Amino acid sequence: MSWTYSSSQLNLPLYQVRLMIGDVVSCDPQLQDEEILYFISTRTTNYGAAAECCRSLATRMSRSFDQQAAGSKVYYSQMEKAYIDKAIKYEILAIQIGSATPYFGAVSLTDKENQEADFDRPEPMFELGMDDNYLPVPPVKGVGPSDD
Repeated sequence: MSWTYSSSQLNLPLYQVRLMIGDVVSCDPQLQDEEILYFISTRTTNYGAAAECCRSLATRMSRSFDQQAAGSKVYYSQMEKAYIDKAIKYEILAIQIGSATPYFGAVSLTDKENQEADFDRPEPMFELGMDDNYLPVPPVKGVGPSDD
């Protein structure tokens, strides 16, 4: 397990997520690289991965209890609440940004031809004339309930 951070490489998702959750102090590592990379692989955005990291840290803090010794106090319950709040914030950002890209099919002739040539494409459920029933004979004009 390793912990790395480089502010000069913020183009990498690992360091972006690490910066978002505030885990940038080498003498006080919060999550290992492998843990963050796992969360990045499970979510479609860095905000989603940051939310998962914060939930993990909140769970870790919830296992500890508030401590007071020699005039210093450590409130793990407050850290847990702070990480939960961060997780909610990043989850909202992940939802707002979203990961879906809209696609408008058959905008160009080439796109339409490529879609129609795809052998794995399912057959359309609806098509023009699918409800037409000309058996045994076609309808006669002027006969029927709508031909008044």
